[in-house]
Amino acid sequence: MLSVLSQFISKLVSRQDASQITKYVLFSLVFMMFCAFETSFWPNVIPVLNSPQLWLIFIIYISVRWIERWNLFFIYFLGYSMTLYSMMPLKMAWFSLILTYGVLYFVKTRIHATSVASFSVLTAAISVFYSLIYVGLSHLFETTPTGFMPITRIAQAGLNFVLSFPVFIFLDWLNGFFKASVDVNDQASIQSVSTNADQGFS
Repeated sequence: MLSVLSQFISKLVSRQDASQITKYVLFSLVFMMFCAFETSFWPNVIPVLNSPQLWLIFIIYISVRWIERWNLFFIYFLGYSMTLYSMMPLKMAWFSLILTYGVLYFVKTRIHATSVASFSVLTAAISVFYSLIYVGLSHLFETTPTGFMPITRIAQAGLNFVLSFPVFIFLDWLNGFFKASVDVNDQASIQSVSTNADQGFS
């Protein structure tokens, strides 16, 4: 299916552009699948636990692993997509995601986060940060703000940490079919690296 989609798009645009378009379409579908998993599947299968934020793990991944200049616009699109699966206002989705993306962009130029272990630690930290940002923005913009609920949000960050391991491996495998991902070296410069078998998950 992936090759058929790539061949169809390649007839309309250049091969490199076709690969990028296919990548964005495929990852958009994965993002929507994660949103559906959180809002529909998990609450019916494991109702005793709050749903993990697989969509947030996805946002963290593309923020630190992709180097395309269109990432910010892609995140705007993903923010809009999120509102289709929840009651989250669009302004809350956009503001919270842009602030999160800004922090991640700052982090990826200074911290080596290409291994699954470092990615999972970053996921836990960003999950807590996102919760604080969202609650703060909710009190700023909404007439009925979201409650802080510290235990619930810490538990959710813990679930995000655990599930970030398989999500990272899956997304990195999928990303390996397309353009190179991102590596940040000790001098804090961004360079392209292979994302397939050459890169370990130490």
